[in-house]
Amino acid sequence: MIHVTNNLANNGTTIHWHGIRQNFTNANDGVSAITQCPIAPGDSMTYTWNATQYGSSWYHSHWAMQAWDGIFGGIVIHGPATANYDHDLGSLFLNDWDERTADQLYELTDVGGPPTQQTGLINGTNTWTGSDNVTVGSRFSTTWESGSSYLLRVVNAAIDTHFSFTIDNHTLQVIASDFVPIVPYTTDVVSIGMGQRYDIIVTADQASVASDFWMRAVPDTYCSENSNPDDIKGIVHYGGEFKSFKLALSSIASPKLTLLARQTVPAHQRLPLGPSPKMTATASRLLPSSPT
Repeated sequence: MIHVTNNLANNGTTIHWHGIRQNFTNANDGVSAITQCPIAPGDSMTYTWNATQYGSSWYHSHWAMQAWDGIFGGIVIHGPATANYDHDLGSLFLNDWDERTADQLYELTDVGGPPTQQTGLINGTNTWTGSDNVTVGSRFSTTWESGSSYLLRVVNAAIDTHFSFTIDNHTLQVIASDFVPIVPYTTDVVSIGMGQRYDIIVTADQASVASDFWMRAVPDTYCSENSNPDDIKGIVHYGGEFKSFKLALSSIASPKLTLLARQTVPAHQRLPLGPSPKMTATASRLLPSSPT
């Protein structure tokens, strides 16, 4: 069960649980005007569904353009993995970004097609130099311990951008796509479309090369225009104690939502592929109080 209260001043809202199978719970899918009426300002709704899958996903508003103005967050349903790792860092969001709101961009799209996005974000943050030549913001950064392996639950939450995700000098081991566990394979880059999720294991084995490496989300410009495609970057730093990912809440309104199953298998334990276990999720979430 997930309790949602709409604290927006003027707009209705719904919350969609991306990729969740709503077998016999279709009224809880959260699609405005299809499976429910919007939750009115000041009202609440309790969503109830069974977590019959496991892996990484996300929730987002399904009313107007609210998702791309910040009403979204991560879903983690714990279960077996197809390869071993030491630390689960949680959801890692990739977004395109513009200093105009999604509603303003929508008006432009009506008359001129999709506008070029100005830059992008990794987990809700990046640097940006405006027309006044002032640079604001900060790079996403994460600290790793040499020799350890890390699970990254990468989510593309962009409105109009396919990304190529890579970490300089590091090999990516892909173990799941959306909610589907797969036989692990290795690559240097993962191409991820809008709404997609990949579970990726990265081993911190490059300490002899350098102490810091760029994490990159490069827009695939053959279908996603961006004014700064080479500057959507974060930093992987070797040394000190690792920390789980956190969204930069100044940019992203909704924090991560983790769904904990009543009976789970530790995510780091290697098990053969097979049917997902029957699980029930319990969580609670309030929407932000600031108006859109």
